[in-house]
Amino acid sequence: MPDKLLTAAEVLDYMNIDKEALIALIRNENMPFLRIGKQVRFRPEDLEPWLETRRISASTDPECPSLVESALENAGNSKERSAGGNALRSQRNASEQTLNSEETSICETKQQPEQPQKTTEKSVCEPMPITDPFLIYQEGNALALKIFASRAAQKQKHIISSIIGALYPGEPVESLIAAAFASSGQPVMIGVLPPCLNSTTNVIVTSDKQLAFYFINRDSIVSNKMPRDELLEALAEMQIRYGIDTGAISNANHPDAPGKLMLVARGTLPKVMGKPELKVYFKTPRTFNPKDIESLDDEKDATQDFPACRKDEVLAEVVSAGLSRNGIDVYGNIVTSDDAEGPLLKSGPNTYFSNGRSRIHASCDGIPYWKGYAICVDNTLILDGVGYDTGNIQAGGRVVIQGNVQSGFSIDALRKIIIKGQVDAAAVRSRKSSISALRGIHGNDKAMLEAGSSIHAAFATGCTLEAGMNIIVDTSIVRCNASAFKSIILREEGSRVVSSTLSAGRCISVGSCGTKSQLRTTLKVQIPSDDRSGFEKERLEKQIIETRNKIRQQKSRIFRLREQKSTAVEPERRQLQRLEKQLSKQESALETFYQWLKDSDTIYIDVRETAWPGTVIGIEDKELRIGKPLHGQRFYYTHSGIMHKDI
Repeated sequence: MPDKLLTAAEVLDYMNIDKEALIALIRNENMPFLRIGKQVRFRPEDLEPWLETRRISASTDPECPSLVESALENAGNSKERSAGGNALRSQRNASEQTLNSEETSICETKQQPEQPQKTTEKSVCEPMPITDPFLIYQEGNALALKIFASRAAQKQKHIISSIIGALYPGEPVESLIAAAFASSGQPVMIGVLPPCLNSTTNVIVTSDKQLAFYFINRDSIVSNKMPRDELLEALAEMQIRYGIDTGAISNANHPDAPGKLMLVARGTLPKVMGKPELKVYFKTPRTFNPKDIESLDDEKDATQDFPACRKDEVLAEVVSAGLSRNGIDVYGNIVTSDDAEGPLLKSGPNTYFSNGRSRIHASCDGIPYWKGYAICVDNTLILDGVGYDTGNIQAGGRVVIQGNVQSGFSIDALRKIIIKGQVDAAAVRSRKSSISALRGIHGNDKAMLEAGSSIHAAFATGCTLEAGMNIIVDTSIVRCNASAFKSIILREEGSRVVSSTLSAGRCISVGSCGTKSQLRTTLKVQIPSDDRSGFEKERLEKQIIETRNKIRQQKSRIFRLREQKSTAVEPERRQLQRLEKQLSKQESALETFYQWLKDSDTIYIDVRETAWPGTVIGIEDKELRIGKPLHGQRFYYTHSGIMHKDI
């Protein structure tokens, strides 16, 4: 219905009734209208709610299913109601010609006392009024959608989607419905008439079983045969027995019914008090990211407390709202409140559903967190300490130890290990990540720490450290063997290395090394073979050795041929020349590699304070023994030996 003041003629055409019926609705049914001078006008915003109250439907009370059968019987007794349809249509056309001259009388009828109505034959079958704010109808060999009242149709948008979804399953309907609302009053083509609507009468039920629609194919019916009885038979065969609209069944006999989709049955949804509520039982902030644990470097961040959960603990659940009444679908089946939509609840890694997908549990110990709308658990084990109470620890994720790791025990984890206390003579291994010992390591010459990535400790005493990337120590390394694929760094200015062996693949940076008592301390940088540069060096060295052996054998062969005065000496001599040329190229490539070691700013050993006598500096195959104290030096490689310069 257009959003403007309507004339009486437009209302007659819209409602598909005659003038007498309109006058009766104004007089007896309090139909709202406006009097402007001597003319009658109607506002759509007044008519829409009034028309909604005039819809005829069967009782949907779940306690009275017998009323549905009674409605079907009453509809069956009105088979002859369609006899006067064409006569009323002719009468309406004749009356519209004189309607403008009689608008004043329509106004006066509202003010006059009610008069008794005369019963005539043409009142047996009233024209089919259009009270729906939208219409889906047959247009040639296609279906069209027309929106009459946008405001009222918005409230029934889900019904429009259900109809189109039932006729064209799997097709997107949002854009089509939006186009229909944008061009209110104009038809929008939905699609070609589905094959399921090619028979004479058709009843379509939506997937949620809450709506049943009826369609009469224009091309299939016989003009003098109304399909009302066929509709009743179809409803009975489909066992649709609830929420039946007797008005729609009666209108099936109307001449305008073919080609229009009409609602014939509507179920009821469960009636609940309030809305389902999502309850969350953990307090991890939504900004938490499990990768934050991997990036913890300083003690302040690493010692923060993360909310922990245990295996099978309930993390969140949807609490159903109070039930006031169950619903019923068009087949008469009970629809419980579980079928009602509730808050969005998704399960992420290391979680599982229970209680009909309304409750989420943790499938392992760890830290619960949000990932979008999904609830996940980071596989992190949090313990107060490792000792006789816990035994040895094996974990498939991260491990956070709030206290100490006692001597004789071990931790074997797949991910990062954070130890907020002290590590005694224990074995700690992180297969794919790093180890952080925030209170240091008192190894008593028995501790072993192995990390796939890096190791960070406040200090290290009497232990073995092996890291797949870096070793970072704050203050001191004493009586330790430490090796790292990339670098070993002592961060603080007063840091020192005493009676230890440090081996790195790229660089070492310390405060001071050795002591005045000349305890042996070794700092060595050697590019590992699985590093590209180290692999190239080993390959060249191996090729040079093989070529030298071939040259030695070739010279022996030539010496024997000369003693035998053989004519094959000359070809063998040319082969010897080729081998010598190949050896020269290989030695030149190795020399280039040595030059790269000298010029590279990543292959070095820095002693920022003092290198005491007794310290051995090694880079690749060269060594330098410190004979007198050196202060603030960088040691680097040259082909003739290890050189050093001021930092």
